[in-house]
Amino acid sequence: MHIDGKINKPIHKKTNTMKLKFYKPYIFALALLALGGSCQSPLKDFNLVVSSNVIKDRATIKVLDAAGASIPNVSIKLLAGDTEDVYNEQGYKSFPLVGDLVVFGLDPKRTPTTTVPVEFTIEISAAGYYKQIVPLSITGEQMGIHEIRLVKELSNVEGVVVATQTAALVGGVTNKEIAVNLDGGDSYIDMKLNIPAGTSFQDANGKIISGGLVNIAVQALDTDQPGSLALFPGQSLTANAIVMPDGSQRSGVFNPAASAVINMSINGVKVRKFSNPIQISFGLNPDFRYSGTNQGLASGQQMPVYSFTDEDGFWAYQSTPTVQLVDGQFRLVFGTDHLSTFVATQDPAATCISSVIEFQADWINQGLTYPIVVEAWANGILLTTRTFSIDQDTKTVALGYLPSQGLTYRIKNSAGTILKEVSAAACGTSTLVQLGNPTPPLDKVTLQLYVRCPGKGIITVLPSFQLYYRLTGSNTWLYLGQVDKGLISTAMLKSDGTKYDFRAIYNGKTKVVNGKTVQKDNSGTIGINPGDIIGEKAGATNLAILVEECNKL
Repeated sequence: MHIDGKINKPIHKKTNTMKLKFYKPYIFALALLALGGSCQSPLKDFNLVVSSNVIKDRATIKVLDAAGASIPNVSIKLLAGDTEDVYNEQGYKSFPLVGDLVVFGLDPKRTPTTTVPVEFTIEISAAGYYKQIVPLSITGEQMGIHEIRLVKELSNVEGVVVATQTAALVGGVTNKEIAVNLDGGDSYIDMKLNIPAGTSFQDANGKIISGGLVNIAVQALDTDQPGSLALFPGQSLTANAIVMPDGSQRSGVFNPAASAVINMSINGVKVRKFSNPIQISFGLNPDFRYSGTNQGLASGQQMPVYSFTDEDGFWAYQSTPTVQLVDGQFRLVFGTDHLSTFVATQDPAATCISSVIEFQADWINQGLTYPIVVEAWANGILLTTRTFSIDQDTKTVALGYLPSQGLTYRIKNSAGTILKEVSAAACGTSTLVQLGNPTPPLDKVTLQLYVRCPGKGIITVLPSFQLYYRLTGSNTWLYLGQVDKGLISTAMLKSDGTKYDFRAIYNGKTKVVNGKTVQKDNSGTIGINPGDIIGEKAGATNLAILVEECNKL
């Protein structure tokens, strides 16, 4: 099936590398973290500017487990869409997770815009966890960091009711009806699944699966509970490609009355199709309200159902059953011949390709960098979340594919404290957000990096990379912000002797240094002159790299 000419486009196989000149500013960027005090400013010498930002337009994903911890051996791959010019920061088609982050960079020959974005889908998986299919778009705007939390298989998740069942087969076929019932207790969730007798099971290619037992796992989601989005495709109720009832494709936002993820397997082979339609009966959320009218459910209404396909990464119209009132509960019953994530929803709301937010604050004008979390809400439901590094150069940011009406932004700091809630402006208009100063007020700490090439004087290398910190002895990394062109000023660090660990992530590499203190001014020069920095543990190697890279200039 063809989605917007992009979503189902086969992944380009012509080349696995992009021919770009990289200056390897890795040691330059990370040496910044070894500074403990201020040095004489090297700006009095000759300065040659070298930009390390070869890839400008990008999408960034952060992957953690449900508790916020790192996951080993995460596999990430391009699944579908406009992937021909998408590479990692080093110009390759592999996407390893580095410091919990992965960057999808666009070849500089492409210029994305909000009207012509680059859209594609990725798959994130790890042994023992449910995989996630995540749609991404690159628009040329600051799109922040999209955090994905992988959930362990069959673990307890907020707002999710789970039922598992094993049923016997005869020659791979059901010899009697199989019934699976989910009762959410105090929640509204009440779901029923029925597989008729005489049904055989097929894989994604339509091949019949043989076996004597079928394993069934059903997860019903209460999407009023933000935690349930951990199992929703892309962990967002927004979608950049939905096949509508008339066969057209567009972006949209779901307003669910019920949703469920259904998985089955036989002898380890995943079931994707059935020889006979199975029946699903949803108990609907009694608090559901139609966006725009605030109307509730009523018997006789029609409500469409959409399904998601893992192999392709898109949503498609399933059917439009009629709402029934059964024993005091509104229900929706429909049949399907395939397995998927299903959502009973109001017709998907139209979206803005790009919703722009402009931050204003005294601390921005003072040159500080501060991490900001933006949550997008509609109909009382969390749609999506992004993290941004806000400073003078990046005070205008964007989120993609949000509803054109009824949208609210909830602004938080990295500790989760709500700073502000504002209604979103109309499509094409920026939403202005005025923020106060961080509390409690801390010292302004500035980190600045310079490089001295042997025989060539001072060279100002301008790397931009993500920087995390934590109090020495703690386990949780906190986002400090993006070091922009070798510089970051922050009010999140104390210059009173407090020791910090730092983690920098750049160009497919990560570096951690522990137990460092900071002063109000932390500047230094990488080189071989007295007082210069060449590294604490691998000075000879760093010097060799420094000389090699300087010789290229």
